[in-house]
Amino acid sequence: MTGTVEVKPSFRPASPAAIADSAFELFRRAPLALLLLSALGNLPLIGALAGLLAFVRIKGFSWGDPSYFVVLGLISIAVGLCGWLRAIVTGALLHASVRAVANEKVSAAGSLWVALRFGASLGVVCALRLMTVVVGLACCGIPGVAAYGALALAPAAVVVEELSVSDALLRSIKLGPRAARGLFASALLGMITPVVAFLELLMFAQLAVMLLGLLVPGFPKDWLARPEAAWVALALAKTFTDPFVSAATALAWLDGRIRAEGLDLELRSQLLAGEKLGLTA
Repeated sequence: MTGTVEVKPSFRPASPAAIADSAFELFRRAPLALLLLSALGNLPLIGALAGLLAFVRIKGFSWGDPSYFVVLGLISIAVGLCGWLRAIVTGALLHASVRAVANEKVSAAGSLWVALRFGASLGVVCALRLMTVVVGLACCGIPGVAAYGALALAPAAVVVEELSVSDALLRSIKLGPRAARGLFASALLGMITPVVAFLELLMFAQLAVMLLGLLVPGFPKDWLARPEAAWVALALAKTFTDPFVSAATALAWLDGRIRAEGLDLELRSQLLAGEKLGLTA
């Protein structure tokens, strides 16, 4: 049976289309909090990566200059710290999405604080997931896809179910097959929405530059050709679309638990008893 995953007594398993639709509904419940968290996770990391690439492009490979390696090392450390912050925000977005599922108040600061409690575990889990997927994709596409499906729910297991790294990985592997429909929807959103947002932002920027060129004499029309324009568009596209991907992943976690553990029966009994839904940490 298919349908939307909603916090009502009529819980039921959902189709990929229903989960994708519900992800947009969750975003409408707490757009500001989700966008703030997404900006915190994406803007510093993309900025640090852009700075690293720009430094290497401008300076080249100055192997004989010690100062080159000092600056390169400092920028690389900044990239690592921003990557760790991105892992924290991944957990915070999942926590906020699950709270939205439960019709509870969503706070960017509250979800970020919860995620910070599991900062070390989230960093390790997200790093392992990234390395496994990258290695799988580099060797052959199928192992990479399998690794994504097997480990996609590990951050949710850490921040929502408060599991250790090893337990979260095993939990994700166990729930992955039952949550395959939701993970498929999450993967599609993760691939399609950033591309669409990126192209739309570039089209809007081109239109804005053209209008400003007509209204303001001497306005520079070539700034879109600069390398920074693509990075700015990428940062904005990721910021706007990551909340939908996180919401779909949270719904996939919920859908997997409904299919594997009958979570819908437990939540229905809580609703009938007038209790708050025990979904969040």
